[in-house]
Amino acid sequence: MDTTTTRAAAHTPDDLQELTTLWDSDATETKARAGQLILDGQTPPVAPTGTPVADSAS
Repeated sequence: MDTTTTRAAAHTPDDLQELTTLWDSDATETKARAGQLILDGQTPPVAPTGTPVADSAS
């Protein structure tokens, strides 16, 4: 079992809107694209402006 602690990105609705405008896509496509970037170990071009949330696996 993995017991490492991860940090969840804290992208806000404003960040989503900025990415949506940048990528000329709708919110669903933007979320999918940003999520895939994160899963691939890359960083979306808009930094999260919210507060990260600690999420520990048990």
